[in-house]
Amino acid sequence: MKHSVLVIGSGPVGLAHAIELSRLGHPVRIIDKNPEPSPYSKAIVINPKTLSLLEASGASAKLIEQGIKIPCMRMHDANGKVLAEVHVDLIKHHYPFMLAVPQYVTEKVLTDVLAGFGVQIERAKEFIGFAQDGQSVIAEINTANGIESIKADYLIGADGAHSQVRKSLEIEFSGFAYDDQWNLADVTMDWDQGDANVYMLKNGIALIIIRIAESRYRIISNHPDALSYLPKAAKVKQIFWQSDFKVSCRQVQSYQKGRVFLMGDAAHIHSPAGGRGMNLGIEDACILAALIDSEQTDQYSELRYPVGKKVIKLTSRLFRVATLKSPFACVLRNFLLKCLLARKFIQMKVIRQIAGLQ
Repeated sequence: MKHSVLVIGSGPVGLAHAIELSRLGHPVRIIDKNPEPSPYSKAIVINPKTLSLLEASGASAKLIEQGIKIPCMRMHDANGKVLAEVHVDLIKHHYPFMLAVPQYVTEKVLTDVLAGFGVQIERAKEFIGFAQDGQSVIAEINTANGIESIKADYLIGADGAHSQVRKSLEIEFSGFAYDDQWNLADVTMDWDQGDANVYMLKNGIALIIIRIAESRYRIISNHPDALSYLPKAAKVKQIFWQSDFKVSCRQVQSYQKGRVFLMGDAAHIHSPAGGRGMNLGIEDACILAALIDSEQTDQYSELRYPVGKKVIKLTSRLFRVATLKSPFACVLRNFLLKCLLARKFIQMKVIRQIAGLQ
């Protein structure tokens, strides 16, 4: 039996869900309140698990054409010395790398793939609320021509951290916010120290440098003005975008209520440490599509809640380790990182967690 689905939100998560449903033959509508796609790039890393999930639709091959393969990530101490290297290319997997792709590119690729299934994003349409019974959901949508009622078998909230769908469900988004003021920048610069580097600086400051295109890099720090912490060897030529943001760790207790489901940032948000945010949401999307196809939607929250909880715990731990302030604790951390990551068993465990494979 094929089910009609209305997806709220056309970010990577909503697009991935619509693609998988369309691939499986289910009729889909996807709407977004924004009149145009965002030109900014929030998420930039796609992991091996996500590439596997998107392979069947043809999206992975197109993303790889647009991205930068990152086989290794280097970790540095406050003096710039390499403490350890995490070699993603050691895993026995069809995609033994992390893929760096600006989010606006990812969204363009997924939008084109979805269009290949005959589905277009309906923009400038804002979700207001819904009513549901045991058979269907009726969503109220604000459009330029007034209120439109859309009836579907299922309603999906993929509308981000401030999800209107989640608010309509009256599901608590419990957790906490970090005090740190984060900053990111997309720049072109002269840099020859590899595609992915993490610097654990003094006073609990962390700096991440990831190449996202030829001579173009994403710089992220848990402190204002990330560019001021760049190593001397990095010569910035042009700043494309710079923005401050705050980070929270939150998760809903249930990812579903009746015939309405939450996924991605609408269900869970956490530290960017480990690059799992968008990837975890795309996992939600693909798994729920498979559950809708097999008519086992009652298992969705039971399956995804523990995974989300585990990732939040992992990313929180990674963030704490990278931002230690005590000089003694930093020396101990650096020693342990150097020793532990030199052991293949531990290195493989870390790699598989970052890659989304456990």
